[in-house]
Amino acid sequence: MSNKIIAPGWEHSYKAGYTDSKGIYAGGSEILLLAGHQGKLYAACSYWMDPRNIWYGGKDASTAWGQILRLDKPGGRWEVDLEMGPHHLRPEIVKSVTFETDDKGNKLEKPISLLVASSYCWIPGGMAISVFVRDDQTGQWEKTTLVPSTGEAGENNSVRAINVHRDAVTGIDRIFLTVGILGIYSGVYDPRLPGKIRWDNQSESGPVETRPLAVIEANGSLLFSTGSFIYKRNDGPSPTYSVVLDASEINTESVQSAVGGVRGLTAIPNPNGQGESLLFVWSASGKTRGCIYRLDPDGKGGYTRTEEECLHTLITDYFDGNPVHYVGAAFNDILPVINPATGETNYLIGINAVIGGNRFPLWMGKPTGGFYAGAMYAIRDNNGKYWLNEVNGPSDEHKPPLVATRAYALSPFKQDNQQVVYFGGFVGDYGPSPNTAWVFGSSVKNALRKDASRPVKLSPKQIESQLAEMQKSYIFNHLEQPAFSVQIPGEFVQRAPSSDNVFNAHKAFNTLSISVAKLGESADLSQAADSYIADLKQIGQGAAELEKETKTQLSDGTPAAELLVKWVTKSNLAQTTQALIVYIAGHAVTIGTHTEQGRLPEKGFFNTITFN
Repeated sequence: MSNKIIAPGWEHSYKAGYTDSKGIYAGGSEILLLAGHQGKLYAACSYWMDPRNIWYGGKDASTAWGQILRLDKPGGRWEVDLEMGPHHLRPEIVKSVTFETDDKGNKLEKPISLLVASSYCWIPGGMAISVFVRDDQTGQWEKTTLVPSTGEAGENNSVRAINVHRDAVTGIDRIFLTVGILGIYSGVYDPRLPGKIRWDNQSESGPVETRPLAVIEANGSLLFSTGSFIYKRNDGPSPTYSVVLDASEINTESVQSAVGGVRGLTAIPNPNGQGESLLFVWSASGKTRGCIYRLDPDGKGGYTRTEEECLHTLITDYFDGNPVHYVGAAFNDILPVINPATGETNYLIGINAVIGGNRFPLWMGKPTGGFYAGAMYAIRDNNGKYWLNEVNGPSDEHKPPLVATRAYALSPFKQDNQQVVYFGGFVGDYGPSPNTAWVFGSSVKNALRKDASRPVKLSPKQIESQLAEMQKSYIFNHLEQPAFSVQIPGEFVQRAPSSDNVFNAHKAFNTLSISVAKLGESADLSQAADSYIADLKQIGQGAAELEKETKTQLSDGTPAAELLVKWVTKSNLAQTTQALIVYIAGHAVTIGTHTEQGRLPEKGFFNTITFN
């Protein structure tokens, strides 16, 4: 591979898009997690926004679903270890967990380590939660349906964290799994069951307002984060949960579920005394600055808060003052590694960022900016000082876009002696992402460098080329009467239309639909608008609030109306819809974009509709 593509000190360990030794296609858009287990390395591979998946234009409904990949040795080829099967799009967990007691608290003859994966799965009318446990003797995975139907939609089902904690009162090792807004589910080791885990039938914590993103141990207690809150489990036969922190006191900005709130919650040694402190990134909304906070025990059962760094400031400086509009950080956890140069513990924090302008390489951007194409990560030293590096060095015109560092793990291979670290990632949020999943490896020494290269500014010619690539779009033609065409932005991935529309496409946080409804020759534009709102009520919970209606016209003078409507789906997901409606030849033609409230839908392409 060209030296221009692979930076010195880095190895491109997984490059999606090949058939493994068993004839299984290894692809994917994102690597969500990495985990060492029994001397091998495993990766959670997502097909979110990958055009091979049937939801994004693929032709085979049985393939291109979530996978767990396996690497057996340094420099080896990744194999597909588990295919989760239809409707499991994103394996949000793969982790090695260890039990030392049975379900009664009796000590096991030897600790039992299990590799556990989990995902939510679409079923008619809702979502189910699946848990997979690997049998290391056979290499097979045992699937358990933890929740047959959650009654929730989308990320409200997210299974983002898992951990084992010994109850300080009962002495029993229990496993804890976050299950979206249903809260925390718990189980115990039970070798009599195929999956060797006996799960409780209902959430131990009860429902929460926002999907939890972490469950950890600190100072002998189990903690989990959800939205702006950190909760502590009060152990015992009938456990309860109490609030440790409400981070809304940091910032009154309301938490958007897709962004998360408290992210990357991690226990670190208390720099001021005994016990453990808590480290996390505060990310409330699409305007987040990625500020990192440390909570130190105050000796009274509470914590004192210190703001250590805002990644926005670091990244702005990293890009020589270039505007930074959004910082996403700590997708899962924060990884401790020993710096071989100092012998001290450093911490890795994955990053992606939206930057302004076009001076630097972007992925799926616009003339005003977009996601930086490189995969940045922050490094924290023992004194709470931070610096930035990038996986595979700074992005440039030759390198494939990496976009985000989502995952990292120390090498599980003995010969590496914990001196090699693997990184994985990509974010497919804003456009088609075919075979964009990646894993890179590097020595810990190289990954922690303070003298790494700075970002590469593009030349005027490269900026011109990047802008031209961003503006690519495609045409949807409706051939039946009324015949029309619409120019669809390239970041929207076409999907199979549903029964109530003629076109459907998707990008992160946005769905685009085009519908044609026959109303009759005596109808008018107002009736067309009323009919569309009635349709939203029918597919939702029965209520749709018209926020704004603006009369307008197409470029050829055809009368039209723009609507802004707020409504709630049957799965209790709040939506904002922005639509353009045209009444023509007895039909209502509607272009609509739909997204969660708080993120105004795209509408700039509405005026490209042309009737034939």
